[in-house]
Amino acid sequence: MNEPAELSWSAAEHEYTEKDAAWYLTVGGLAFLLLVIALWQGNYFFAVFVVIAGAVLVNFGKRRPKVFEFKVTSEGVGVGEKFITFDRLESFMIRKRAHALHELIVKQRAYVNPYLRIPLDGETAQRARELLSEKLPEEEYQESLLDVFADWLGL
Repeated sequence: MNEPAELSWSAAEHEYTEKDAAWYLTVGGLAFLLLVIALWQGNYFFAVFVVIAGAVLVNFGKRRPKVFEFKVTSEGVGVGEKFITFDRLESFMIRKRAHALHELIVKQRAYVNPYLRIPLDGETAQRARELLSEKLPEEEYQESLLDVFADWLGL
């Protein structure tokens, strides 16, 4: 059986988790506590940062993810209108998650944000692995503290 040289699917850019009032109260309370500490210490720069960070967290918490078209071809990986050729990629990994969509993690040759995380289901993950392993090495991905924090916050 011949496998296609192109694989495409649609998915949300990330999984959305509904935030309840307790989530917003926790974020707001933590931001307020940090703001009071910053003002007490006379650190006005940090106070402004806390207000902006709190507003950004609430905004990201409310925002619904966009749905993108993803594809893996013999030339590279596509996300929406953006296409990244294999010469700009270093490696890939399929991250299996128990109660969520799996992730295709592609490492780009970039200094800022080199990892591209693409959600996909189990069957699509296997087909993507077959296509990508012909062009890229599969490497282990170490979750960063930011990844763990974003998952914990449900962002």
